Amino acid sequence: MKGLKYLMGIIMMAIGASDATSSHLRGVALFNRTQLVNEVLVRHNHYRKLHQAQPVRLASEIQTLAQTWADTLQREGKFQHGMLADSKNRPVGQNLAWSSSTTNPFNISARVDSWYKEIVRYNFSDPKFSFTTGHFTQLVWNATTFIGVGISQGPNGTYVVVDYFPAGNVAGRYPQNVFPILSYPNQ
Repeated sequence: MKGLKYLMGIIMMAIGASDATSSHLRGVALFNRTQLVNEVLVRHNHYRKLHQAQPVRLASEIQTLAQTWADTLQREGKFQHGMLADSKNRPVGQNLAWSSSTTNPFNISARVDSWYKEIVRYNFSDPKFSFTTGHFTQLVWNATTFIGVGISQGPNGTYVVVDYFPAGNVAGRYPQNVFPILSYPNQ
């Protein structure tokens, strides 16, 4: 184990990662990190397209914010929302997922799918916030243009944090941002 830590340290130095940026790699294989983040991005844009919402892109500041919160949750063994503003104190939205899995493989697309499945409880005829549909509405919120994905896997399980900017679920703005489905997804 000591030799593996040494080797990982050499690899992290070679790619220019600091201790602060490498902590989230605990348990998540280095070569899988980018793949997992990309899966979340692709899955989001798949569902957003069904609802005529503009695609989202990754943003480094939002990415860092999400990763920092995922690492905090892992370290503290908690499951709660937090760090809900960017460096300019602008609000960000947030979806969270947790699994007891402490090893790969980890089906991250299933976490995004679970947020989307809240659509069955959303009333498009009476568009507003509900605790039973908030993950879904944030996921497809049209005004959101950027996301950040944090993943931390360790002794407390696997934490997934997706931060959204601009934040969704804004009172009075649902009709302009959560559109009915154009077509049903192939599952």
